[in-house]
Amino acid sequence: MAPNLLFCSQMMVSAPQDFDQTPETSPSRSTRFAAGGFTLIEVVFAAAIFAIFMAALFEGSAKVSALLTSQRETHEANLALQERVELIRGATFSQITSPTYVQNTLMSTATTSAGMLNAPIELITLSAYPTPSGSNLVVMRQNGAATLITTNSTLSSAAAVQVNYALAWTSNIASKSRNRQITLIIANGGIDN
Repeated sequence: MAPNLLFCSQMMVSAPQDFDQTPETSPSRSTRFAAGGFTLIEVVFAAAIFAIFMAALFEGSAKVSALLTSQRETHEANLALQERVELIRGATFSQITSPTYVQNTLMSTATTSAGMLNAPIELITLSAYPTPSGSNLVVMRQNGAATLITTNSTLSSAAAVQVNYALAWTSNIASKSRNRQITLIIANGGIDN
């Protein structure tokens, strides 16, 4: 088909072409991508976005893993505290105030949960309640052995004792020191003698 021509003042002017028609010498954008692919700048930009996404994903995964480890350790420590409390509840008042019983029976073995912690140190301190008299009865369990630190022979005649049980360990996350503690008040005659 011949191009549309207009004659004006003896001058020949061609009619404007439609915008959707392109000359055959320059291929359309869709034809160019189908034949040649992406430009270098597009590939670099896509790779940068992918790298940022992967770095964020990795960092998020590391934070979640650290949080889960911390919660597992806290849970195990809480279970260890509960195990010791149950051992104390199962003893008589005269047994609880006896340094030999506390060292050789109550603190002689590790609790099941404390054994799962990294380098646990258990410390039990007994003092007269409400007014402490003399020194405290203190036993520490570390590296698989219970050691009597101080003793008080007058605790067995006290009206009540305050029992502080503390558990410290080194966290698997950045080797941070962590601890948990519980305090009990036990009255003389409140537990079977």
